[in-house]
Amino acid sequence: MGGLQIYNWPVMRRIVYFVGAGLPKALERPGNRIPLMADFLATMADHLDNHVVQVGLADFQRQQALPWPAGQPIRSFIDKVTGRSTLDPAEVAEVARQLKRLPEENIEILLSGSPELKTRVSFIVNAIFCDVGFQVDWACLDKFLKKVLQTREAKHTFVSFNYDLLLDRRVQEVAPVVGLSWNLEDGYGFQARLSLGPQDSFATDSVNQESAGLEEVGEERDTVTVEDEAQITILKPHGSLNWVVPFLGNYEFEDNSPNVICAPDGLVAYLPEFDFSFLNGIFMIPPMQTKSSSLTFVRRILDLERAAIRDADEIYVLGWSMPRTDTDQVCLISDTVRQRWKPLRRLTVVNYGAQVEYLGRIATAFGFAASEMQVFNAGFCDSIEIL
Repeated sequence: MGGLQIYNWPVMRRIVYFVGAGLPKALERPGNRIPLMADFLATMADHLDNHVVQVGLADFQRQQALPWPAGQPIRSFIDKVTGRSTLDPAEVAEVARQLKRLPEENIEILLSGSPELKTRVSFIVNAIFCDVGFQVDWACLDKFLKKVLQTREAKHTFVSFNYDLLLDRRVQEVAPVVGLSWNLEDGYGFQARLSLGPQDSFATDSVNQESAGLEEVGEERDTVTVEDEAQITILKPHGSLNWVVPFLGNYEFEDNSPNVICAPDGLVAYLPEFDFSFLNGIFMIPPMQTKSSSLTFVRRILDLERAAIRDADEIYVLGWSMPRTDTDQVCLISDTVRQRWKPLRRLTVVNYGAQVEYLGRIATAFGFAASEMQVFNAGFCDSIEIL
C-alpha cells in the first residue's frame, strides 16, 4: 500500500556519537595547540618547553624517525637534553621554529617505521594534553551537548577515539544541567575504582595505593552486563589519559580493569606526573596502524560498541576522519551494521573540508545512502546552530 509512512520512535531512542580528533581540535585556543595525527611534530614544537616532549624529540632523533634530517640547532638541542644540560629559553624557541619547518608526517606512518617509539609517543601525548588541560573554548561543545542530551527517553553512547578528557569532562559537567548524570565508576562501560592524589604525587600501585600517593575513593562493584542501561556511556576503544593499569617491566599491560583518575572534587582529571617504580601506567593504545588489544576491559568496550551500533536509531560522526589505518574499527562497524534488524533512521556527519570520497566511505561503513546523510562540512562549531 502506498501513501505516507509515519515512523514512531521507540520508547527509548538510542543515539550513538562517533567522536574523532576533529572535535577537540575545534575547541583549541591560540597558544594551546591540540595535536592531530597529521600535525604531531608541529604540535610537539608548540609544547617544547615540556621536558617530556624534549626527551621525546631526542628519542625521535636517535631512532632516525624524523621525516627529514635535523639541522644543527636541533642536534645541539638533543645533545643537551641527552646530557641533561641546562637549556636556554631562546634555544628552545629556535628549535621549535626549526621543527615546524620540517616536512610533516602522519604519526602513524612514523611509528610504522619506528615501532619502538610507541611508548614514548604515549608519554608525549599525555604531556601535551596535561599542558592544554581544560583551557579550551567550551562554547560549541556545551551548546551541542545541551541540545542532544535534552532528548528525553534516550540512551546516548559516545564512542570516542580520542585519548584526551575534554569530552569526558564536559559530559560530566553538562549532564546534570539537563537532568542526567554520568559517573566515572561505570560510565566508561567497565567497573572501575576511582583514584586521586595530591598534585605532586600521582603514582599508583594496585597493591599499596597509600604508599604511592593515591587514595582510593570508590569501591569495586559487580561487573555490569551489556544489557544494563545507563542514559550516558562513553566508550574509548583506544584508551584514555585517566585510565591507569598495571604493566609488566616492558610496559605490556596486565589484564586488569583500570583505576580511573579524578580530581579531589570528583571531576575527570589528567595524570601529569608518574612514578614508574610502581609498575602502573596510563593505558592508551598508541596511534599505530594496528590498534587492537586482547585485554578483557577493552573487549568489553568493543562488545558495548557493537550493541550500541546494532540498536542505534541515530548516529553522529563528529570529527572522525575514519582513517584507513583504523581497519579494526571500520570492520567492526560494517560487520555490526549487517546484523541490524531495522534501518538506521538518521546519519549525521560533521567534519571540516572532507572530500566526497570520505563521505562515501562513511556511508558504506554505516550502510546508509550517501544522498540521505546530513552533512556539515565547515567544522564542528559551524554546524551547531543547524544540527
